[in-house]
Amino acid sequence: MDKSRLLLIRPNSFIESTPPPLGLMYIASYLRENLDEFDIKIVDARIKDFSFEDIEEYIKDYQPEYIGITSLYVDSPQLHRIAQISKNIRKSSVVIIGGPYTTSGYKQALKDPNIDYCVVGEGEIPFKDLMKSLRHKLKLEDIKGIAFRNGGEILYNGVQAFVDDLDTIPFPAWDLFPMEAYIVNHAEPSKSMDRFGVVTTSRGCPYLCNFCYRMEEGIRFRSVENVMEEIGWMIDKYNINYFQFQDELLMVSRSRISEICDGIEKNGFKIEFYLNGRLNIVTTDMLKRLKEVGCRFINYGIESADEVVLRNMDKRLTLEQINKGLQSTIDAGIEPGVNLLFGNIGDTRETFRKNHELLLKYDTFCQNRTIKPVTPFPGTPLYNYAVMKGLIKDAEDFYEKLHVNSDRFTVNFSNVPDREAYEIMFAANKDLVEEYHRRKAEAQVEGLHRLYLENDVNFRGVR
Repeated sequence: MDKSRLLLIRPNSFIESTPPPLGLMYIASYLRENLDEFDIKIVDARIKDFSFEDIEEYIKDYQPEYIGITSLYVDSPQLHRIAQISKNIRKSSVVIIGGPYTTSGYKQALKDPNIDYCVVGEGEIPFKDLMKSLRHKLKLEDIKGIAFRNGGEILYNGVQAFVDDLDTIPFPAWDLFPMEAYIVNHAEPSKSMDRFGVVTTSRGCPYLCNFCYRMEEGIRFRSVENVMEEIGWMIDKYNINYFQFQDELLMVSRSRISEICDGIEKNGFKIEFYLNGRLNIVTTDMLKRLKEVGCRFINYGIESADEVVLRNMDKRLTLEQINKGLQSTIDAGIEPGVNLLFGNIGDTRETFRKNHELLLKYDTFCQNRTIKPVTPFPGTPLYNYAVMKGLIKDAEDFYEKLHVNSDRFTVNFSNVPDREAYEIMFAANKDLVEEYHRRKAEAQVEGLHRLYLENDVNFRGVR
């Protein structure tokens, strides 16, 4: 029996951030290891900057029998357009979608007649089971983790149990992706000559912030030995020297950070890295240890500089922890990522001022940071609150009427009218953007001075 053609697609959301699509990479590697009946090709339209016309030409050339599309919330319009293109080219093709959008909004997604199946929740097992059933014409009704239309109703049999042992999932299928494009397209504060890679050590998060969607309660970990094996493999195969740990939260406990640091040191890895941290976990000793083994940047989800708003968010953070942790990070020689939101329950003009002041105080401007509006994504406690208050009717209302741009309000929960909120956000973010570029220009001019007038060959010029 010949292999069936399967095309996996990440839409082009036309945003600058282009981290590798680990979800698709894991789907591809898991399917390849457990069901070797498909010829798999990948189109990462974001890293390739593909237009819809480019994707259309690729589909026409490959003529896939099955098309899988992953989507964040922000990508959902592109996803539906690609589904339509796919069916226009080959009506018999089977279109399957997955990712955060479908996990919380599969009913909305399946209103589109061009979409045949949704994968809901963690994707490896449901996608493999669905592909096996489709290829061998088996029953679909008992498969957990998928949703599909059956006549006039949508069938959904509940979430598939999560993979208990994450070490059993093979490493991402890097060989199917344009690896070199990811390697050179790295995020600040990595250096221009760094070779960039991503790795994840866990799935889930033990916290329950009101604006964050949770597929599961708690967190699952890969063994440190398995993580270090992957890091070593990426160093050997691709000469990676700067890693982004893409866990939702790597700094889940002090013991876990200690184990990761010990693993890096034990294996003799000479790397630098970036991770997501927590200011109620971080300590000066931890920061010293992280710096010793190569940590350059810690991204902190702070979200507010006001105690009342923090409690409304269920952030489990205090202002004392925030201020102490950020200053300790800077003192340790590690760049902090300061993430702040506005428009949540309890926000006011005063809380915005506090956010702006906190960002100005601790932002080292190694990245271009601004204050973002909060978004009540379907499935989050904040969304449920908005529905209860009559601010959002349902998922269709969210996707089709309200959520048009993640940098604008879908619902503004603050007591500041939208127009005024946009005005103060514009003024503050304008200052932040101008200061970022001023500092970047100063650094480049200083580099040029070293290069031409001090014979410093380490500066590679302005790029």
